[in-house]
Amino acid sequence: MTATVFYQGVELLLYGMGTVIAFLVLLIGITRLMSWMIFRFLSESKDSNDTSIEVSKIDSKVIAAIGGAISRFRNEKNNHSS
Repeated sequence: MTATVFYQGVELLLYGMGTVIAFLVLLIGITRLMSWMIFRFLSESKDSNDTSIEVSKIDSKVIAAIGGAISRFRNEKNNHSS
């Protein structure tokens, strides 16, 4: 009696662990396939549509205004916290 219960427990363990391992292998395979497809098809379209901003197009006045706004924000933040 105890031997059959033991073998049934081992059988259940093997089926359960086999199911978990099969699911994880399938999940990893599908994730890698999706990743490969995304890099394959989106990397080509990204290269063809280059939308990066050139640094030379940014006006020096705009850079100075942004820098001034940042320093003013930091000064106001320090004044309110003390």
